[in-house]
Amino acid sequence: MKLRQKTIVVAYHEEFHVVINRLNLPKEYNLSCFLGGLKQDIQMMVRMFQPTTVRKAFTLAKLYESANTQPNTVPLSSKTLRPTLAQKPLNTNQSKKTPTTNSLLLKPKTQTTRTLTPSYMSERRAKGLCYFCDQPFTTKHSLTHKKLQIHVMEIGSPTASEEEEQETEEGGIESVEPQISVNALTGVPCFRTKRVTGYYKKKPIHILIDSGITHNFLDVEVAMKLGCKIEDLKSLHVTVADGSRLSIPSLVKQFKWTIQNTAFYSDMMLIPLGCCDLVLGIE
Repeated sequence: MKLRQKTIVVAYHEEFHVVINRLNLPKEYNLSCFLGGLKQDIQMMVRMFQPTTVRKAFTLAKLYESANTQPNTVPLSSKTLRPTLAQKPLNTNQSKKTPTTNSLLLKPKTQTTRTLTPSYMSERRAKGLCYFCDQPFTTKHSLTHKKLQIHVMEIGSPTASEEEEQETEEGGIESVEPQISVNALTGVPCFRTKRVTGYYKKKPIHILIDSGITHNFLDVEVAMKLGCKIEDLKSLHVTVADGSRLSIPSLVKQFKWTIQNTAFYSDMMLIPLGCCDLVLGIE
């Protein structure tokens, strides 16, 4: 879906609903598409609150937009800069100088640059503090930060300590953020995908092999119907090729399936697929 916000949030929300009502997509994917189409500054602030529905994301986006479109500059009083026609002679004993017109002019503020590392953001989230100051993070507080600030997010190779910490929190899942293609979510075939039939305990499952994704995924409802042992995950997301992100709440460890009498084992991340039962990547 290539729908993008061009004007205000309300107009974008109306266009989004016109398009989405024609499609039958999962609610999680609708939310990802809506967030991905927002303007970058609005999208970043809305994602910080981790909304679970399109309605909540729309409300947050509208609040942020209204707070940042209100005039925030106060014009200088005309009396302040208006020179008097008759000035009194200066007293030679007066030590303080009268402020000049130039001293009353506002100096332009310089832009500040702040680097946000993954470890710094994790620490701030754990303490419930804002990324950009030491105040508690709330909806009203986040809207006080202006667009004039420049924030640089550092995305580099994690250190050994960061990798160990992330593996402990995620139950052994790799620190590389999983990726999935739009074709795997919608079922639209392309040159990278291939459909095969596999089996789980003699039960047939529809498998999509996609060389454009990094991990293996299993449909949530299929995992529950098959009676798999589901384990919870913390703070793990999958990046869709269109730029949106989906939350991964759980996984199945060492899921076993067979293709042509050959057995395979792998950890399966659980997300709503819809188009198939299992998606295999290059993992």
